[in-house]
Amino acid sequence: MAKTKAAYKQYWNELREKWIAFDPIGVMDDPDWPRDEYDTYVGQTLNLLAQGAALERHVRHLEQVIEGMGIELDRRKLELQAAEFIAWCEKRSDAGEV
Repeated sequence: MAKTKAAYKQYWNELREKWIAFDPIGVMDDPDWPRDEYDTYVGQTLNLLAQGAALERHVRHLEQVIEGMGIELDRRKLELQAAEFIAWCEKRSDAGEV
């Protein structure tokens, strides 16, 4: 995916921001909450993107993550989030960055 260590770090940071915006447990509105809440999932998501995983695989991954958090989210919300992750990667690929 990333051509250099610096590029990988940039991708990782961008995807981290997407996870923070997704905020499935709803804690990121608190400015004192640690920004690393979802860091575990950033690398996993990057790996799926690098593998070219299909939308359904991303949705299953999100379902497993959410289940592990002990919460429930509407499948449609997970589909939309998975599609956003994929679209982000595709945009980077179209620009020749990924």
